[in-house]
Amino acid sequence: MYGLSEADSEIQARARGFADELIPFEQEAERSGGELSADLTAAHAKRARELGLHSTNMPADLGGGGCTALQQVLVQEQMGRVTNALGWVAATPPSWLPAVATADQIERYVRPAIAGEREECYAITEEGAGSDVDAIEATARRDGDGYLLTGVKWHVTSFNTADFAFFQGRLAGGPHRGRHAMFLVTCPAPGSAWSGRLPTRTRPATTIPSWPSRTCASLRRTWSARRATGWPSRTSGSGSSG
Repeated sequence: MYGLSEADSEIQARARGFADELIPFEQEAERSGGELSADLTAAHAKRARELGLHSTNMPADLGGGGCTALQQVLVQEQMGRVTNALGWVAATPPSWLPAVATADQIERYVRPAIAGEREECYAITEEGAGSDVDAIEATARRDGDGYLLTGVKWHVTSFNTADFAFFQGRLAGGPHRGRHAMFLVTCPAPGSAWSGRLPTRTRPATTIPSWPSRTCASLRRTWSARRATGWPSRTSGSGSSG
């Protein structure tokens, strides 16, 4: 029979206590459409880091919590008691990135994300592709020592607060033409524009979870960006609202 270890119970208790601290802010989050003041969000994020509830999924040798999968579940279970506008301060940066990132990207993206100094978003979904990633039409064309990224991305959750994005597109030309590639793009990127935001919603802790409370943006992007293998970025082209 399986049970919780002492370490498991301890991190669960910390997460439960933090959720209790956040619950009184539910009404404020509801009234503001999920857009809390920067000072309040920063204070909550600092508290999450102090409690060891931020970056629980990231390697300890990079500054993350190095928590087990079970411990991560125990934390997020408690964060699920509050609306995303509050609970997402216990962030989980992309745990897949350290294994494939260059040394430069570790220093510029991974470590700052773990420290709560940077935040990511994913620019993958497109209007005609939906959940079929293989149907995306965004392209990545080699342009000198960089890549020119062109595409329209929808529902980019947290674009309003992120400062870098993962952009997925098909390679145009070259020996790997048609294959998918992922690019790191600093936000806001020159040559890109976003066409507004969908309505945001929050939820009281007593109701069934609904629409995420962070902003989902529709983006039209013509980007020259840094590929995940570390090629330098270049700026080229211009974007328009989509």
